[in-house]
Amino acid sequence: MEDKILHIINGDAALPYVQALNLGGEYFVWREMLCVGPSKMHLLHPEFESIRKNFLTSYYQLEVQDYGDKFIEPLKKLQHLNQETRVVLWFEDDLYCYINMLAAIQFLLDIKLDKDISLVAVGSNSEKTTPITSLSQKQLEKFYKKRVRLTLDDIEYASLVWSVYCESNPLKIKILSEIKSSFKYLPELLKLHLKRYPGATTGLNALEKELLNLIDTNKVASQEQWLQLAIDLPHKYGFSDVQLNKIISKLTQFTTSKNKNLVLNENGLKVKNKTQNFYRDMKDEMKFGGSEKYQFLYIAEQGKLMKL
Repeated sequence: MEDKILHIINGDAALPYVQALNLGGEYFVWREMLCVGPSKMHLLHPEFESIRKNFLTSYYQLEVQDYGDKFIEPLKKLQHLNQETRVVLWFEDDLYCYINMLAAIQFLLDIKLDKDISLVAVGSNSEKTTPITSLSQKQLEKFYKKRVRLTLDDIEYASLVWSVYCESNPLKIKILSEIKSSFKYLPELLKLHLKRYPGATTGLNALEKELLNLIDTNKVASQEQWLQLAIDLPHKYGFSDVQLNKIISKLTQFTTSKNKNLVLNENGLKVKNKTQNFYRDMKDEMKFGGSEKYQFLYIAEQGKLMKL
């Protein structure tokens, strides 16, 4: 019997880099960003497509007319693959990719394509994400040769983390971040995820405070320059310019223009000095999977969440 392989690749940009390795098989490009917005545990749930399209349209003003053709329909076609198909996951070492990866593993479980799943764990121990597009063919091939075949325990653990992510109460994520598995980067990324909830002191989360600090420590003449500085930050969120720009737009309430540069206004200085909480000013309808961002506070001293 011919050995069948399915490569699941996070994003169109990485596709030609993986194809250049001439590994054979079929390629599925993961065209979603499930680290933001509502989701369902099972991607073929009848409501999944509509809730994602509604979110992407209302929150990010993205065009979603071809969402079904580019993501849902190709996803459905995978149901017809031979269950002996070997699956290779190509995901980078950031929160954006790993949330997508968890959803992908759950989907493979749902369609019983879980007998042989391996992970090409592209990444490093540095503070910044390692994009597949930044690697030479030789480097990427080396990551492929070091791919890890996931055990049944690994697959069930990924399914459990994804199910909790899709629940309304994320408090168990801290405990899950302490479990050992073949997912080398997942523990730290889950801890990073908890920091996306508003901080108890200022009402801003860790990334929002980091982005606002760019105004205080750099000469920033425009929102476009602010965005570029945000993109260049060394962190493992893996957010696209669309996501970062949305966050920056919310943070403009803490800035003003002075001598042709953006500077912190009075409220921005209060955030910097931790003298006022702006939870109400920042609150919106953002959800992370099944939980509402502003129904929880992150307690930095304890590294855990508190439900409001």
